[in-house]
Amino acid sequence: MKNLLISLMLISTTALSQIPTTWNSVGPGGGGALFNPSINPANSNEYYVACDMSEYFHSTDFGSSYSVLDFKNIQSGPNGVIRFTNNASIRYAVQDANDLSVPVKSTDGGQTWNALPGNPDSFEYVYYLYANYDNPDMMIMSYYNQLYITLNGGTFFTLVHNANNSGSGIVLAGAFFDGNTIYIGTNDGLYVSTNGGTSFSLNAATGIPSNQGIFSFAGAKAGGITRFFALTATKGNIYAGFPGYDYWQFAKGVYAMDYGAENWTIKQTGINLNVDFPMVVGMAENDISICYLAGSNTTGYPNVLKTTDGGNAWTHVFNAQGNISINSGWCGSSGDRDWGYAEVFFGLSVAKYDATKVISTDFGYVHKTSDGGSYLATGLSECNGSECFRCCYTQRQKLSWYWNRKYNQLAGVVG
Repeated sequence: MKNLLISLMLISTTALSQIPTTWNSVGPGGGGALFNPSINPANSNEYYVACDMSEYFHSTDFGSSYSVLDFKNIQSGPNGVIRFTNNASIRYAVQDANDLSVPVKSTDGGQTWNALPGNPDSFEYVYYLYANYDNPDMMIMSYYNQLYITLNGGTFFTLVHNANNSGSGIVLAGAFFDGNTIYIGTNDGLYVSTNGGTSFSLNAATGIPSNQGIFSFAGAKAGGITRFFALTATKGNIYAGFPGYDYWQFAKGVYAMDYGAENWTIKQTGINLNVDFPMVVGMAENDISICYLAGSNTTGYPNVLKTTDGGNAWTHVFNAQGNISINSGWCGSSGDRDWGYAEVFFGLSVAKYDATKVISTDFGYVHKTSDGGSYLATGLSECNGSECFRCCYTQRQKLSWYWNRKYNQLAGVVG
């Protein structure tokens, strides 16, 4: 017993002597689901990604490298998002420190963040936030049961809508800004303002069954046509903050509408909602032909579908099984992690002016394409000039051991 105790003491002393004194960040990794990617319209190589481990990740080279925003200034969560405006200094975000999501604003390009003085209730949780890129003074956000807009940069907010059902609350499914005309997709319908946000009315378009509501919404305008896509679900199953991992047969319809036609048309050719489980829709705002749907499927793998003809036909462009069209890294078929770890895409962002540039996020990874995801990968790190869908984790990460003083045990860190 005495010899055993001496051996244990020697092991403990050796472990303590090897505790690293400094740490180097090697990029995102080691766990944490990623949400709500947002691409800078002025520079589509720049984007932010939120994480449920509290980090906001920031890339300025389309995912080749990342920095982490200072947690003392801002923290993220599953509803976290950062929105750009055409004023490079002004950005809006959801601050998720102290287990309370609140709207904040930066006036120095994201270096520091401040609470909005006009926030109607600083103790209410903010679930969704969209900013008007072309008007830095305009931002839309929602609590569980109230939808608000500010027209003066957060100094004052105006109520747009109270939830029809206080149990379901408001799902702010998406927003499209077109000058003085503003379109807000919600589970209670499409709300439209034609006077710069001073007032809104419920659009009377038909076509979506009365028992379904909009869960995800995107819009684009080209050639004088304003087109929307909507992903719907059963109203009784939708609620504010609904988690993307509850994807199994959640979606009930994919619809499109050209504004003014006043009728939503089902657009599901190539989609089998018993197999494909889309959770989010995305478009470039200057292309009415191309649209993406991201989510999961019956295999429990991430899934992306794409249309190039306005929704008349859809094809699968993220084929996880066998890494088809995917330049995989740490996660993938035959990787350190199989696709079942990634499982489902929570977030999808399409560059505002480039429908070929897309990023999507899942249970642990960021994936990107700069060619619409339509080309086959032929190598581990390059793709014959086209990016295809490429995982930002491009190398196996090493495991470092250290002694955890708090729990008096060895612990491993992926880094």
